[in-house]
Amino acid sequence: MRYVYAMELSDGTVKIGVTGGMKKRIQAVQRERGAQVTRTKQVKFLVDKGALAAERRCHKTFETKKVVGEYFAISFEEACTELEKIESESEDFDIRARIAKAIFSAKFYCYSRRKFAENADLPAPRVFNFEHGKEIPSVIDIFKLARAHDISADYLLGLIDEPHSINIKEQLQEAQTIISNKEKELHRIIAEKEKAHAIAQTMLNNAQELLSKLK
Repeated sequence: MRYVYAMELSDGTVKIGVTGGMKKRIQAVQRERGAQVTRTKQVKFLVDKGALAAERRCHKTFETKKVVGEYFAISFEEACTELEKIESESEDFDIRARIAKAIFSAKFYCYSRRKFAENADLPAPRVFNFEHGKEIPSVIDIFKLARAHDISADYLLGLIDEPHSINIKEQLQEAQTIISNKEKELHRIIAEKEKAHAIAQTMLNNAQELLSKLK
């Protein structure tokens, strides 16, 4: 979990950044700037890439007012207004980030974005946009990518961590079938051995009977 934050400082600047913990970040900023943090606002993101994308958008919005690094000559209210816009879209940022992360990982099945896109009959620039969170793939795009690479659609949507979906019920049924077949095979082998033993015992008895008659 990450936060995109705005910090108002006593030197008149506002810092916009990303952090996993506000308390430590406030202390670090105060040491760095030699100024006190007077007010803060933060927006929570479930996915790191979503938070980073939101931070980049904030920086781009205020780029003409940048003082240095992540410090801007804007009012705290301006920063809060921008963060409120982002907060209303935070779920979208998270969805884009999850998909981007999954597609970035999935493309290594083909070793290149071009091949990954080509196999699914999609333009490489579109896959680039998916991978960088600039565009959300359609249902058809996800279907094409999943089918072309035998990858779970849930994985491409960032909903599961494994590229191949696991159906526990199907796996249990398959395991039960295997066990049942093995049990049947074992019973068959035991029955055949018992039959062979019975035949051998009969032959032995007959041989003993014949020997006793010859005596």
